[in-house]
Amino acid sequence: MGFVEDGIAWFEEQRLLYFATPATYVPVEGDFIEINVTVASPQTVGGEKPGVKELKHIQEFIVNENGLRAKPTPGDVIIFNGIKYEVANAEGMPCYERLTAQGASLLLIRTVRKAEQ
Repeated sequence: MGFVEDGIAWFEEQRLLYFATPATYVPVEGDFIEINVTVASPQTVGGEKPGVKELKHIQEFIVNENGLRAKPTPGDVIIFNGIKYEVANAEGMPCYERLTAQGASLLLIRTVRKAEQ
């Protein structure tokens, strides 16, 4: 491997050792998958409407794309610590983006916390 590939492999090893937590990925179509996620800082966003305040709880997760069977799509769900987060195009941003290049496979997946059922 080259210098960049070695760095990417080291980063993924460190992520899994110190920052990853088990979660369940449930695609819109297909079977669920057990994955490891790294949790980014949550955000609460929303706008004011007359008499109503809408809030969205946005949570981003870093995952290794190799653990997924397909690209994330809106409507997929990540279950983390018993809470369901729906993959979504949140705040005008795409539902996922690749964090690294040159064959690396880390994705930042954007989700919105689902209402308690």
